[in-house]
Amino acid sequence: MNTRHLLLILVGVVVLAAAVGGGYLLWQRTQRPDLATLLAEVRAAQSTATSEPAPAPTPTPDADALARTLEGDEVPYRLSIARTLAQREDIPVERRAEMLVTALAAEAAAPSTDAPRIRDTYLTPDGVLRLGLVRGLSELGAGALPTVRQAAEGANGVAREHLLVARAYLGDTEAFPAVREVLRASGDPVARMDAARALGVAGDAEAIPDLVQALEDPYRVEARDSLGEFTIYPVREQAVGALDALGVAVTRQTSDTFTVEGQ
Repeated sequence: MNTRHLLLILVGVVVLAAAVGGGYLLWQRTQRPDLATLLAEVRAAQSTATSEPAPAPTPTPDADALARTLEGDEVPYRLSIARTLAQREDIPVERRAEMLVTALAAEAAAPSTDAPRIRDTYLTPDGVLRLGLVRGLSELGAGALPTVRQAAEGANGVAREHLLVARAYLGDTEAFPAVREVLRASGDPVARMDAARALGVAGDAEAIPDLVQALEDPYRVEARDSLGEFTIYPVREQAVGALDALGVAVTRQTSDTFTVEGQ
């Protein structure tokens, strides 16, 4: 075999190899999915992985369950509901007001005097709860006023006093004179201190003389903190805040005595 024949054979082998290789590559390309197909497969896999149903949400207590807790459970639970009931817009405002009014009447009739003392407070548990219920009413807004007004007209004693204060918080100017009377003459110091605060929040300028007089309120509480024991006068402190809200400057002379600018 001469050189010419060898060269022709070699060229034939190379051409055959190229043909076979090209055919193989073409076969690979036909078997390999394109980019769009790959993306579709990835999305399908993700959809399958996340298609399992999400866990059911924790059931929200209904109005009846909340009402039962407000009237008869431990004080911390009742306080928690009173403080958050304004956010339960799924319950009509009239119903929420009725729940708080009923709980307030129940607490006034049978105070939680034997309940454990609430941490970081200087008032008795029943006093803290009554304040919390009134605050809860005040946060419901004007829609609660008809219910509160009607309840106040049919109440007596400390329940009536707290409902009058709630009316003041809700902006009911017709209640202001009665709330001033609560500040002056109530035998319940918690009602007096909340009356002072409400008159300042509501902007009742006619209450200034009564608030000045309240700077000498005798109710005091012995408290303790990390620095030791101290005495606090809750009604006086609320009167100071109310006077400040009404634009009256008050100077603290000692821990329990105050002077009013211009007097």
